Amino acid sequence: MQTKQILPWALVIVLGLALIVMLVQQNQPAAVSQNQTETATPPVAIAASPTAETPASNPSTTPTNEQTTTAKPADLITPSASPSQPDLTPTSPAPTNASITGFQPLAAPPIPVNIIDHRAVALYDQIPPEFLQEAEKIRMVFFDRSVGWNISSGLDCLAAPSWAASPSHCRRYFTSQVICAPDPNSNQVKTYTGRDAAIPAAIRFPGGNDRSNIEFVLSEGAYWFEELQYFLNQVPQYADRQIITYGHNYLQVTSASDIADVYFDPSYDGPNLYDLVGLEAQYPDKTFVYWTTSLARNIGTDVSRRFNDQMREWARTNNRILYDLADILSHTPEGEACLSDSGNPVICCAYTTESEGGHLGAVSAGKLQAAKAMWVLLAQLAGWQPNTP
Repeated sequence: MQTKQILPWALVIVLGLALIVMLVQQNQPAAVSQNQTETATPPVAIAASPTAETPASNPSTTPTNEQTTTAKPADLITPSASPSQPDLTPTSPAPTNASITGFQPLAAPPIPVNIIDHRAVALYDQIPPEFLQEAEKIRMVFFDRSVGWNISSGLDCLAAPSWAASPSHCRRYFTSQVICAPDPNSNQVKTYTGRDAAIPAAIRFPGGNDRSNIEFVLSEGAYWFEELQYFLNQVPQYADRQIITYGHNYLQVTSASDIADVYFDPSYDGPNLYDLVGLEAQYPDKTFVYWTTSLARNIGTDVSRRFNDQMREWARTNNRILYDLADILSHTPEGEACLSDSGNPVICCAYTTESEGGHLGAVSAGKLQAAKAMWVLLAQLAGWQPNTP
C-alpha cells in the first residue's frame, strides 16, 4: 500500500522536471539569436552639423596686427602641403536639407552672372524673399585680413532686425558731402538715427538677413604666399562648408610685391592660383569663389591693377565665379570710378576716412556695399536669376 501511494507523487515530480527542461531548451535559441543580431548591427552614427561662428570680438574694431611683407625672402621655407582630405561620407542616409548637413553641392555653377562687381550691389534690393531664404541656408566660410573683418561687420549690419535697430557702426556716414580723409576731430562724420530727417541712401538697408551660416576667418602670414598657404592648410577643417573662399588684402599688392608676376604662372615653385584650382578637384562637391583684392587710398598701383585684371580675365576665360571686391570698392555708390593720380583704381573716399589705408570701419557704406554684393552672390547660387542689362 505504501509503494502504491508514493508512485503517483514520484511521477508528478519527474514530469514537472522534464517540463522545466523543455521550456529552458526552447527559450535558449531565441535569446542567442537576439544577441547575435545586436552584435551584427552596430548603432548608426549620425553626422552632426557644426555651429557656424561669427567674429567674437567687436566687429567695428579693426585688427591691428597686420604686418604683411610683399617681397619673398631668399631663405624662406615653403610650408608643408595641406593635410589629406578627411572622410566626410555619412554613415546614415544623408538628409536632403543642405543647411543642416553641408554635404550637398550647391545648384551647379556657373551662376547667371559669375562676375560679382559694383553693378551687382544694385541687385540686392531685387532679391526675392524666397531666394534670400535659400541663400541663408548656404554654409560659407571666407578668409581675409582686416577688410574681411570689416565685411563680416557689414554682414552683421544687414542681419540686424531693422536699420534703426542695427549697431551704431552700421549707421555712420558723412554729414553733408563725402570728404577724403576728414579731420577726426571734426563733425564731418556722424552716426545717424531715426530722428534724422534725411538718412543717406548709401547706409540704408532693410535688415533681417540671417548670416549665421557665413563664417569669417582671419588669415595669418607675413607674405602673400604665406597667407595663401595658410588658407590651403586650413581648408580640410572647413570641408563641411558648401562655399570655401579666400580674399586677398591690399597689403599684398603694393609696388614691392611680385604677386602680379607669379600668381598666374604654372611654373612658379610656391603656392599660387593653381593650388586653389587644385582644391576644386580635391573637393568636387564644394564651390570655390575667387576674389580680386581690397584697395587702399595709397595702393592704386600697377601691381594691384595688373593682378586684378588678370584675375578677372582668368575668371571669364575659365568660367569661374569671381567676387570682384576691387571693382566694388573702386566705384562710388552712384557707380563712378575712383582712380589714383596714375590712373589706377583706388578705394573711394565714400568708403574710408583713412588717408593711406583702406579699412571700412569708420564709415559704413563700404562694408555695406561689399556685404550686399555677397548676398547677391549667394542668392544666385541658390538659384535666383536676376534681370541684368
